[in-house]
Amino acid sequence: MEKSKDSRKLLIISALLLVTVSLFVKGLTGALLDLIAFTLILFAVYRLR
Repeated sequence: MEKSKDSRKLLIISALLLVTVSLFVKGLTGALLDLIAFTLILFAVYRLR
């Protein structure tokens, strides 16, 4: 009985970790895309001058 309780707890923890990591990665890629776009705009402005 105790073993199944522990495995269920582990499953919940791993699911929470997975959700947190996926959200973090999404936020990270979004920030990275913003940074790339910003850099490209700066580069274009610099080249136009």
